[in-house]
Amino acid sequence: MIALYTIGIALAQSVPTVGPVHFHQTVSVDQPLVYTMRGDRPQVTQGTLVVFEAPPKVLTPTQERQPILYIGEWPIRIYASDLQRGCAAGWVPMVDGFVDAQLYLGPDTLPERVTGDTAREAAREAERRQGVPLMMTHSQDHPTKKVTDERALAELAQASLARCPQ
Repeated sequence: MIALYTIGIALAQSVPTVGPVHFHQTVSVDQPLVYTMRGDRPQVTQGTLVVFEAPPKVLTPTQERQPILYIGEWPIRIYASDLQRGCAAGWVPMVDGFVDAQLYLGPDTLPERVTGDTAREAAREAERRQGVPLMMTHSQDHPTKKVTDERALAELAQASLARCPQ
């Protein structure tokens, strides 16, 4: 366990390359969903689907403490990933200010321990260490996509992985 913790700290401190973002689109969900990537578990109905590159190590689901991927003050809920290409499709309940936000790895923790305060502190720390700006590989605007529920959001994310480079 100590070795895993040490690896997590090294990852967060060395700031592995995350990004660029290959695609993003506003998505609204008809049925509010509980956002489990924060301890306060807010109910949300709108956010941004994002397809981005990141090291496979941080895209691999685990029950261990590990660096959390953030956009702005929101941990990213990853719905689909391609570990061979180091690409993922995730969602954050953030629309306003999305294109001005940063994509970065925050401190290692468990998502259920992230609160609004710890997320804001992670964002401030990323800014201090000059986190990665949200680099876009495209500038095309996409209309808001409507989905019925979290399952439909996960299916949309899985289909969006096609936007990852080969």
